[in-house]
Amino acid sequence: MRFIKFKITTLNTLRIVIFLILIAIIIHPLAKIITLTSFSEYKKLLSDNEFKESVRSSLLATISVVIITVPLSFSCAYCITRTNVKHKLFFSIFCTLPLFLPPISFGFSLLSIFGKNGFLYSIFGIRIPLLGQVGIVFGLVLYTFPVSFLMFKNALQKANNSVYESAVLLGISSFRFFINITLPQLKKAIITVIFSVIIMSLTEYGVCLIVGGKVRTLSLLIYRQVAGELDFSTGAAMGSILLIPLLLLFIFDIKFPSINEGIIYKLYVASKDKKRDAISYILLGSVSIIFLLVILSFVVMCFAKKYPIDKTFSLVNIIQVLSPPYLFNYINSVFISLMVSLFGCLLTVAASYFACKSSSLIWRRIYYLLSTLPLIVPGLLFGIGYMLVYSGSFIYNTFIILIMANIAHFFASPFLFSYHSFCNISPEYEDISCLYGISKKRMFIDVYLPNLRSTILDMFFCFFSNSMITISAVVFLYTSSTMPYSLILNRFEGSVEYLSKSSAVSLVILFTNLAAFILTSYLKKQKPLERLLRKHKVII
Repeated sequence: MRFIKFKITTLNTLRIVIFLILIAIIIHPLAKIITLTSFSEYKKLLSDNEFKESVRSSLLATISVVIITVPLSFSCAYCITRTNVKHKLFFSIFCTLPLFLPPISFGFSLLSIFGKNGFLYSIFGIRIPLLGQVGIVFGLVLYTFPVSFLMFKNALQKANNSVYESAVLLGISSFRFFINITLPQLKKAIITVIFSVIIMSLTEYGVCLIVGGKVRTLSLLIYRQVAGELDFSTGAAMGSILLIPLLLLFIFDIKFPSINEGIIYKLYVASKDKKRDAISYILLGSVSIIFLLVILSFVVMCFAKKYPIDKTFSLVNIIQVLSPPYLFNYINSVFISLMVSLFGCLLTVAASYFACKSSSLIWRRIYYLLSTLPLIVPGLLFGIGYMLVYSGSFIYNTFIILIMANIAHFFASPFLFSYHSFCNISPEYEDISCLYGISKKRMFIDVYLPNLRSTILDMFFCFFSNSMITISAVVFLYTSSTMPYSLILNRFEGSVEYLSKSSAVSLVILFTNLAAFILTSYLKKQKPLERLLRKHKVII
């Protein structure tokens, strides 16, 4: 009995420790932003014409992005999941490829394609007035589309398709089935995607910095107040305004919980329809070509000696961005990303275990809400919050604060991976363990970890790739010695070689993330890993 009591006490202690860590890295920075602002700051903002203009510009761009991104990403996800098109993996990869690039890179790509010296103007004589609202909207669509596409794809794959056979037997047309059954099932997913696109559009400043021209958005104004003028109180007041859509989405998520959790439905089997499939090929092909052009634009600019002045082939740009001092920034990013992936996975697995397997319903809900909160919190707010909370402490101006901020910013998605994996493990294992007196430690090592092997590798890649490309979460927290590689993109702005150098940096980050993706995919299929687990008496 003493042994059992010790184990239970240890588990409860670990539960509290993980809870306090989540409070420190997620709740505390956000609470600091809210408590720092006063009514006088908001009153001053409301009388500031520049602030009013930035809000108007941000809302106009955000509404335009939602109108374009949501229907387009939903259509592509629908084509992938509900039609008979071939090469679905190929199209899915192209639709998500921009996730491997820093958002600021899309601004450089748009300039090279649609700008004064862009490809379209050089070949076809077509020139689009890119600088301003048009460029901001285009760039934000490229930035928000992959996330929106993945969310819709996941929702469509998990939708209840058991009613489809009944609808076919009743003779209900495909259009009526889509309007009356599919869309109502996806109501929560659609609203969640809309809010996510709104939050991403309002908080991204990198794209606006490159192609915004004279247009000033709210995110750019916050960046200027904090990084340029060191006005933390005004920046915090502006940042707290970005919490409004977050609060609305949080209330919606509580009021309308998911009704499909833990339920397994039949897979959707698409009917034969050549016309529908032809339209799907056209749509997916067009989107893939657009994203392919984005990648090709980086290749062209990277290997041009001094684009657009000198377009002769040269390796000087790629060599320079992989040479000191930029090489040290690249090493910083890889180190930060590896540490974020390692400690992030450990913390995420522990949090998801308590969120799914804890005997207390209250603890399960607390862990779930805490862990999913970063999903809808802008990285810019985390950056401001960490700067306000930890300024002057021993971790400020070190790698530790960068690692903490990245873990907090990207915590939600890996958590959901692990949480659903835990929930999908049959509860009968726990009944058997109780019956035979198997400890929770042995259950975790012998049952849970082998089942989470593939998920942990996915979580590792998610943390790594996001940490390689992030700018907003760490833009206020670095020093010259800890500066991540993605942030050197800001250094090239205004220089003659900024397009070529920025494209080279973007390609390096892209291929680094692709290498990490290939490595984790390879490890998931390796039998030697299973033998290693068996060697350490881990049952698979």
